[in-house]
Amino acid sequence: MGCGVSALLQERGASVALLDHRPERAEYLKASGIDVHQEGQWWKVRLRCSAQPTDLGTPDLVIVLVKAYATASAAETLRPCVGPNTSVLTLQNGLGNWETLQRVLEPGSKRDSSILAGTIVMGAATEAVGKVRISGVGPIVLGSPTGDHDRARRVAEELARFWPRVQAVEDVEAALWRKAIANAAINPLTALHEVPNGRLLEEPDLRADLRKLVEEAVAVARASGIEPFEADPIEAVEGVCRLTAANHSSMFQDLSQGRRTEIDQINGEIVRRGAAAGIPTPLSEALVAQVKAREGRSQQKP
Repeated sequence: MGCGVSALLQERGASVALLDHRPERAEYLKASGIDVHQEGQWWKVRLRCSAQPTDLGTPDLVIVLVKAYATASAAETLRPCVGPNTSVLTLQNGLGNWETLQRVLEPGSKRDSSILAGTIVMGAATEAVGKVRISGVGPIVLGSPTGDHDRARRVAEELARFWPRVQAVEDVEAALWRKAIANAAINPLTALHEVPNGRLLEEPDLRADLRKLVEEAVAVARASGIEPFEADPIEAVEGVCRLTAANHSSMFQDLSQGRRTEIDQINGEIVRRGAAAGIPTPLSEALVAQVKAREGRSQQKP
């Protein structure tokens, strides 16, 4: 996602610098650029890239797209990039990312924060270092979870110069929960059963589990004071499956390639918040255990 979003913004006229925590990969991307595949065509995008935040100056906007379990370490790395007028926008999966960014970058801050949160609709898969396939580009929805709506509108207006659709919303927590609920229902099932998203609607047992996961997560959101969907939440999540029927979820990709997943920050966070609110989430809890067990077996392979 980081390579894909950076490349598309750069290609559309934005001035982009990519910060990579791996020095050798940063040097490779700086020298070779990013090869992007979309709609049957490959093309190359060149942009600045470094593993040293001090090389990149002080940007107007930092977009955080690391895996959710790396948010805290990424925030520490970002410190030299964040100036007094820099906005920091998380478009990551999971819940709790903007809170982590604020805790590291703005300890004690509650309102008028530079931290923004949002969601992005985009499918991306890495074929090799510097080669990314993009399967669809949809809207970015963003807002200020601490109430600085003027900042959110300014950032949305600027991003809209380079991205097809950008919307600033005041109730960004509902948007974050909508994405988290869809991810919590789709990702672990597709990862454990090794199927693309659309298969969840074709097999009765998987569809029943999908619906149960949505029900559990929506109950936790409502107990937290969030009404994430304006219409039927099950229909909304099944609609995501239809729109992304051929896609392999990020958790499917991570698990199949022996990488750590974001299960703790997606379903695990829903389980934790459910426990705090007295809402049972038995299927979510079971899938967290199953995904973590599969992760453990992958890491033990020689």
